[in-house]
Amino acid sequence: LATFTVSGRIVDRETLQGVPHLKLGLQSIVNDRDFGGSCCSDSNGLGEFKLENVTPGKYAVFVPPQPKNDLRSDAVPFEVIDQDVTGLLVKTSVGASLSGLVVLEGIHDKSVLALLSQVQLNAVVTTPGNEGAGRWGHSVSINPDGSFRVGGLQSGLAYFSLNIGSGESPKGITLVRMERDGLAQLNGIEIKEGEQVIGVRIVLSYGSGAIRGVVKIENGELPPAAQFAVWLSIPGDDGTIMQRSLSPPVDSRGHFLFEGLAAGTYSLRTRVFIPGSRARSATATQQVNVADGAVTEVTVKVNLNPIPVPGNP
Repeated sequence: LATFTVSGRIVDRETLQGVPHLKLGLQSIVNDRDFGGSCCSDSNGLGEFKLENVTPGKYAVFVPPQPKNDLRSDAVPFEVIDQDVTGLLVKTSVGASLSGLVVLEGIHDKSVLALLSQVQLNAVVTTPGNEGAGRWGHSVSINPDGSFRVGGLQSGLAYFSLNIGSGESPKGITLVRMERDGLAQLNGIEIKEGEQVIGVRIVLSYGSGAIRGVVKIENGELPPAAQFAVWLSIPGDDGTIMQRSLSPPVDSRGHFLFEGLAAGTYSLRTRVFIPGSRARSATATQQVNVADGAVTEVTVKVNLNPIPVPGNP
């Protein structure tokens, strides 16, 4: 394929002066949604940037999260057709921030608390109608006293997740609740443009319990293209937080495994997606009791032909 050059400047939104030595992110746009992305260029001393060997297609450039830098930008879309693209202007401003404490609920064992030093806190902000280009995760380390601060955020709803250096979720540690000024934030923490939010509390649990399960189908057979999904929530909770961190893969036989669960009662939710089916999916929910150091075996029965409810379509 023919390739082209894309160039422009990264500037301060207010003064339009060039911002030097700032990384630039590039994302492909497919069907008006982002697809992949990378940090691919640094601005020079004048804030200028140049991307080479860009193939035809739709893209967006923006300033991704960068360590010890609170600058951010909106994504700037462009399209490469049959010639170079010049004159792109990426305007930066100081982003919002979230700061507070990460706590392991009910844990006083120093060896367990020391695990937090291995955990990265990852924040992603979504904006209604703009979930695509420019939505990158901001990863920060947790300080020895449990404090954290993540900056350079856009306005919207912020969600947190946990990972370790390999990108995997830390075994035994689960994010169960986010709080702002003592109030649980089940649907994400709302932040405004440039707002500096303090008083955030990220509550984690630690456990050694496990759930090993299998999905059994009743009143029907699954086509080869069918897919399974399982997730946990705490009874009375809508599952928004835990669903993001506790949704293990389910193999083609319907087998799944949750590990590192704190002792307690959970709601296990299961959904079977059936391509081409009139209902398209079938669901089941059941409560499961988990004990530390033990594996709870469960069988989830999903009815593919539930009895119709009068008055429902």
